[in-house]
Amino acid sequence: MTKLVEIQTLLSVNYEKYFETKDLKYLRHNIESFRAVKNLKREVMSATKEDLSELNNSLFIVAICFVNYAFAVRDTENPEVVYGYVREAAECYELINEAIRDLPPSNLPQELSEQLTRSEFHSLKNEFQIALLNLYFMNINKVSPSEKSLNNIIQTLQGFKKQLEERYHKFDKQFKIKSLLAHIEKRLPNAQGLLTKLQQSNSSQTGNFDESPRQTSTLSSVRKRKPSQDEANNSDSSKKNSSDSRLRKGKDSAHLDSSKSTKKQVSKRVNIKKRRVVEENEEPSSSASLLQELAINAAKATRLPEPAVQAALPGQSISFGSEQEEISSFTIATPNLEEEETPILEMASTSDVAPAIVQTNSTVVSVLATSQGFFEPAPKPTHDLKEALQAWESAYFRDKEAGTSAKKSRALEKLAHALLLESIKLQGDSGDWSGLDRNPAIIIGVQLLVKSAEANPSYQYEAGFAQRLQKLSNRYTELLIPFLSVSFDELPSNKDLYLIDLVGEFMNIVKPNLNGLSVPQSTENVFKYLSNNLNERDYQNVYRGCLNTLIQATKVINQKMQHQSSNQELPSDVFKP
Repeated sequence: MTKLVEIQTLLSVNYEKYFETKDLKYLRHNIESFRAVKNLKREVMSATKEDLSELNNSLFIVAICFVNYAFAVRDTENPEVVYGYVREAAECYELINEAIRDLPPSNLPQELSEQLTRSEFHSLKNEFQIALLNLYFMNINKVSPSEKSLNNIIQTLQGFKKQLEERYHKFDKQFKIKSLLAHIEKRLPNAQGLLTKLQQSNSSQTGNFDESPRQTSTLSSVRKRKPSQDEANNSDSSKKNSSDSRLRKGKDSAHLDSSKSTKKQVSKRVNIKKRRVVEENEEPSSSASLLQELAINAAKATRLPEPAVQAALPGQSISFGSEQEEISSFTIATPNLEEEETPILEMASTSDVAPAIVQTNSTVVSVLATSQGFFEPAPKPTHDLKEALQAWESAYFRDKEAGTSAKKSRALEKLAHALLLESIKLQGDSGDWSGLDRNPAIIIGVQLLVKSAEANPSYQYEAGFAQRLQKLSNRYTELLIPFLSVSFDELPSNKDLYLIDLVGEFMNIVKPNLNGLSVPQSTENVFKYLSNNLNERDYQNVYRGCLNTLIQATKVINQKMQHQSSNQELPSDVFKP
């Protein structure tokens, strides 16, 4: 085991804790642990094919942490520092690319082929994320806009759009291409508007000079003799480009111009091949009562000129971009509120690097926004379902000795099981969620499985928590597969990671707060969330489906107990001497 592989469990656990708590210390811990690895390139380049796959998984996790952290601190850190985090993520992807390309392509394992396609795409997307960050900093006056930098941003957005349309249009499910395209369409007018405004400002300043005929003549002759400012800049830039591209890896420049050299180095290596792809995304935990505070914080963080009104899964944080991996989710609909960036999920969602999450469904809105403020519909009663879950728990532990934590863990797992069954029905139905690889039921089902692992007595050990997640992933493999971002014949062979893959997928979707709650309280919050995110018909179907699953499961346990009891009964004369 190499050092990077040795910390993989730690990286996974910290990332999981971050998505549950949104505490940045877990991202920092991962970043610090990764930076402490010595001789990283030698370790990766010398790995066997089997070990390389594990190393790459660690690098993917670290890259996501870098991007998410960059978007999380973009309002408090200097732009150079923020850009630096994104570039460290790019270096992770480049190392994956280099290591896999170094292997003979004739017998490249499918898993490595998938990892190569995925890392190539993220390398390309990192340029887009840097452009979005630069645009964000211009909007909040952290970076002074210039015609050159704005033109670079526009060219990057348009270039990425062209790549998505021409080379990745068949990979919508894996890379959320439609969401990315929609986000580009939102950001392009912003960049173009800033450029137009800047040009008009420059033009008006020039027009304020009251030039006499003699002055005009002099100025004209000067213009003939001297190149324009843009020409001078372009000339200087071209002279620097070759050296910049060689030095880029060791430098963190605050301007998007430096991203141009990044683009040059990354694009040179990105020869996208039509390989099968595995993509991952991610999510913050937050109760419905915190949605208003979340929206206010997002509004403070984003001061863009045009208000963005979008629908999002309740609880979703607002951002530009995910890998946080991902535009991986949805934005909260609010009046006069701009999306805040988070990685595209890596585009951490609402704001970008995580560009703003795209509205995928009108039924997703969990909080209704009005000009007067936020309000929530009255919660629907859930007492019969809570009673059914309690009855199942009592039946299950009737002949077993277990502590409070173990009982809570199993009850949450059973509720998750019921929701996973309903998520399959939503996906196969002809309604709002038909054919989609995410819906509120699967999102909460995955969250409950994680909370079940946390409640398990083994959670006190990090390794125990990771092992518990792997067991749950294996146990519910068939119910998780339909929501993985790959086709059936592209599924990874390691079923232990299916659950963690979905945890990453839903990283940027804010879910109900279940921390420290009892099972009945958790049930209440879960179905309040579902009520806010499903239309009435779907909610009733999910509720009744879960209730029926619990009732039937309890009957099965009782019947089994009765059968065992009757088999153990002996005739009365057996005890006679």
